[in-house]
Order: sequence, then C-alpha cells, then structure tokens
Amino acid sequence: MLVMYDMDKADYDVMGQLNDFYALSSKAGIAFYALSGALPEQVAEYRRKTKATYPFYSADQTAL
Repeated sequence: MLVMYDMDKADYDVMGQLNDFYALSSKAGIAFYALSGALPEQVAEYRRKTKATYPFYSADQTAL
C-alpha cells in the first residue's frame, strides 16, 4: 500500500518507479494500491504525470 497524505509533496521521479513495483506485485499475486487524501482531479493529474495504473482509494488526510 502506498499512502500519500499530500500529493503536492510527492517526488514524481520516484513515483514513476512504482509502476514497475505494481507490475511485479501483480505478477506475484500481491495486491498493491494507493491511499490518498487527494481530490479526484489531483489523482487524475498524478496518473497523467506518472502513468500510474494501480488503484487509488480515498481517505481523509487526517487519518493518513
């Protein structure tokens, strides 16, 4: 699980490497997903920049 309480602080160079991690996890049958307090528009922008294909779930930033 990837937890991002504030996507604006994400290092997009590193975040792009998560796609490889997600692919390996999926191949091994291990679930991987992101949990974020971001708005849907922020998640869409993140996906566009990083080409992320893993699932995203939302939560209140305080909980994260």
